Amino acid sequence: MEQKEVSDAAWHLLAPLMPGVGGRGRGHRDLLDGIAHTIRTGQSWRDLPAPYGPWQSYHRRYRRWLTDGTLHQITTLTLPTTDHGWQTLPGRPPQLQPPSATAPP
Repeated sequence: MEQKEVSDAAWHLLAPLMPGVGGRGRGHRDLLDGIAHTIRTGQSWRDLPAPYGPWQSYHRRYRRWLTDGTLHQITTLTLPTTDHGWQTLPGRPPQLQPPSATAPP
């Protein structure tokens, strides 16, 4: 993945909000980039572009961050304007209006 959805300036603000790292797999920034891409484009999880990897990883993390409050913290943080395209959807935080529900809950 060449282009990042989350700018370096935004990541600097978001990194401290990320829950403790557990297990193996992709890092928080990579997962946040895939989640941000899905939110920004409005695509279903299953349509996440191949360079991001398995869509299930992103959907699982989205659901976890929705449940533990991480997404609420992300959506209420003031980020650089270049990141506003994915931070909210028409004035609503992503946890209130998730991308297409083609993935199992």
